[in-house]
Amino acid sequence: SNIGSPVKFECEIEDTPNVTFKWFNDKFRILSRLTTSSLELLSPTKDDTGEYSCRASNKHGSDTCSANLNITGE
Repeated sequence: SNIGSPVKFECEIEDTPNVTFKWFNDKFRILSRLTTSSLELLSPTKDDTGEYSCRASNKHGSDTCSANLNITGE
């Protein structure tokens, strides 16, 4: 993606009750109140380059999906 162009990640799971979502950037938790299935970076910079992961969990267990983001441009 280009610098400043919005980026959206979505964590898609089957319809399961009481699921909570946690988002990570390079294995560090993104500290926010974000507990939804999507994460949007409105104006990313090169510092936002890295691996993004979403962990979905409920009382039955958890699962994680990941995607890499590479920000290019000046």
